[in-house]
Amino acid sequence: MWSVTTFFVVPVIAYENLGPIGAFKRSTQMMKQKWVKALLLVSVWAYKFLAILIIGFLLFLIGSIVHPFLGIGLAVIAAFIIMAIMSAAETIFVSAVYHNINGDPVEHLVSN
Repeated sequence: MWSVTTFFVVPVIAYENLGPIGAFKRSTQMMKQKWVKALLLVSVWAYKFLAILIIGFLLFLIGSIVHPFLGIGLAVIAAFIIMAIMSAAETIFVSAVYHNINGDPVEHLVSN
C-alpha cells in the first residue's frame, strides 16, 4: 500500500514545490482520484520482473555452457542493466502520467 500512495511523490515535489508531507498527501489524493490510471503504473514491476527472469535465465543458460559461474555472472549483469533501464523508463512514465492526470499533457519536441 505504501508504494501505491507514494507513487507520485517525486513528480509532486518537482512540479508543485511541496515538501515531503504535502507531496505525500497530494500523491495519495491523486491516486484516489485517478486510481485506474495509477493502478496500471503499479503493474510496471511485473514487466521488470519478467524481463529479468527471461533475459537473465537465457544468459545464464548460454554462459553455463562455458562455465556455471559465467552463467551466473551474465545473469547478474543482465539483471542490473535491466533494472537501470526499467527504472529510468518508469521515472519518465510516472512523470508523463502525472501530467496527464493533472490535465496538462506534455508536448513533444521534434527536431528536423
